[in-house]
Amino acid sequence: MRKNSFLIFICSLLPGAGEMYLGMMKTGIALMSAFFGIAFFANWLNIDVLMFVLPVIWFYSFFHVHNVKMLYPETLKQMDDKTFMNFSDALQGQWPRVFEKRHAIVGGVCIFIGFAMLFEAFVKPYIQTIQDTIPSLYVFVRNLPTLIVAIAVILLGVVLIKGKKDAAIPAATPDDDITEFGGKQQ
Repeated sequence: MRKNSFLIFICSLLPGAGEMYLGMMKTGIALMSAFFGIAFFANWLNIDVLMFVLPVIWFYSFFHVHNVKMLYPETLKQMDDKTFMNFSDALQGQWPRVFEKRHAIVGGVCIFIGFAMLFEAFVKPYIQTIQDTIPSLYVFVRNLPTLIVAIAVILLGVVLIKGKKDAAIPAATPDDDITEFGGKQQ
């Protein structure tokens, strides 16, 4: 049975609701939980930097609904089950395999979120006080995150350049120029 296009559009405005309307309950619940869970924790823990994930989830959900709305119900069910299987594998102890491949990325994200939380909790409350007492120091403290990110980007560039030179092809020796003939002579 074909679903109402207007209701699909209205439901697609809320992440996960469009998937649920199309019968993809597991995918819809996962998207809705991710969207509102991130919004809740970002607000509760005062981590404003996490809010950038919300538009990504919203746009993914919106366009996903409009991409799959013309599929047959059986295909939607298979897609929903496949999505849920990937989530259930992750929840049933497959985390070591995920962390083996992406441990540096996960670690970097954890460090970034930790620094963002510390900045929100301990630096931001005192910035107003600093502004009132020492205005020139306020400018420095306000621009401190930009300074830290700029230094990190420069260091990353230096590491990437050094890594490129270390992996360069070694210089050729005189013996490397000689190639033995391995074919038939005519």
